[in-house]
Amino acid sequence: MFSGPSSVHATGTPCSITPVMSEVDLNTCIAEAPTDNSEFVITIGADFNITAQKDIAAGKNITLTSSSAVSIIISISGTGRHFTVEGTFVLEDNVTLTKSTTTQGGGIIVDGGSFTMNGGAITNAYVAAGAGVYIINNGTFNMTGGKISGNVSSSGGGVNITNGTFNMSDGTISNSRSTSCGGIFIGNDGIFNMSGGEISNNTTTSADSGGIRVQGIFNMYGGKIIGNYASTNGGGVMVYASGTFNMSDGEISGNTAIGSGAGVAMAGIFNMTGGKISENTADHGGGINVSLAGIFTMTGGEISGNVSNSNGGGIRAGIDTTVIISSGKIIDNIAPIDGGGIWMPYDNLVNLTVGAGVVFSGNSAATYVRMNPADQALYDAQISATTFSLPLPFNGFNNFDISYESDLPTDICQYDTSLWADDTGCVAAPNTGLFTDQASSLATSTLSLIASSTAVVAIFAIRKLLIKRS
Repeated sequence: MFSGPSSVHATGTPCSITPVMSEVDLNTCIAEAPTDNSEFVITIGADFNITAQKDIAAGKNITLTSSSAVSIIISISGTGRHFTVEGTFVLEDNVTLTKSTTTQGGGIIVDGGSFTMNGGAITNAYVAAGAGVYIINNGTFNMTGGKISGNVSSSGGGVNITNGTFNMSDGTISNSRSTSCGGIFIGNDGIFNMSGGEISNNTTTSADSGGIRVQGIFNMYGGKIIGNYASTNGGGVMVYASGTFNMSDGEISGNTAIGSGAGVAMAGIFNMTGGKISENTADHGGGINVSLAGIFTMTGGEISGNVSNSNGGGIRAGIDTTVIISSGKIIDNIAPIDGGGIWMPYDNLVNLTVGAGVVFSGNSAATYVRMNPADQALYDAQISATTFSLPLPFNGFNNFDISYESDLPTDICQYDTSLWADDTGCVAAPNTGLFTDQASSLATSTLSLIASSTAVVAIFAIRKLLIKRS
């Protein structure tokens, strides 16, 4: 697991101009930096504009710092950036890289080099790809603090990893937007390791991947992916067919998708061994939507409190997908039509496996569906869960926990499979997860318990009074 380098304080050789007060000073300091990889410190002393992109050549190791809040403002005509990094570059607290409101451009290109962000900010850049940060040629970006925010592009508003690695242990990537992939784009040759920090409030306006698009590899060891929005699919995360997302801890929550998969939409591979996917909302598949030939495996963690406006409150999986859940919790998810916990087409249930370590609780859907005895063999082969939502003697193919299609009546009062007549007393009671006969019985039992308790208290009080008087 990546934990990221610790925050450093600039201690290397200082530039001969300290502090730097202008673009001319900055150019002098960059030229002055040696090429033997020894640390060279540039201290910024005031806000100033730059009119040309600065190159950090291979062998140069520059730390940019300041004792107070300052901004380097790019005002280049076209799409030039603040810095191209082929060597090593460190951004410390107080320094903001931003742009003039009247120009395009801004941000960082990591071109085979290494950029470490211990603080400061990269904001308001407007470039075609990876406005805030663009990583190519196996470059490396280490983020241990600071913020990348308010950036705009057509692919990866905040970050675009075409070829290279992004390691995030703290800081925020937020409020960026794009017509395709709002926050972060991870290409086929890109890797993102997240152990802390926050990816939040990023949006895509006309396509999928509000927070993150994964065509390469995303490893989530901690941190939060929260409050992102997609106008189609994948509010928090979109995993393409070539992509792999490994989640062992952290949180994906509060994301929204107008289409499918508010938390995660996926057609590739998603391995969940821990963490939480919760309180996401979509039209289909509130927590996770699995499509095409996607493979979702869960051996731990929690999928909870997600909402679908149709099918699959927790998980929605289409035809030809594979879902294997051996442990973890699927709880309190809501679907107003089918599959409160999990929705999967009837013809694809053979590709759904639920193990004995899974807990289902509090999931809800429109109606209960009773399993046809003809499907008992399929159920026995694929489903072996220990806990289902309602404390009643029926299986997980009940539509609250796992979606199921059946032409059998929807009552649960008659356990004799030779009797299939509907019973009006078995219609679901609103907002309870119980059925009317059970709800009435529960209410009666509760009132009886209260009355009995009151009587017991009264008897003890009278007895104590008599003893005192005697």
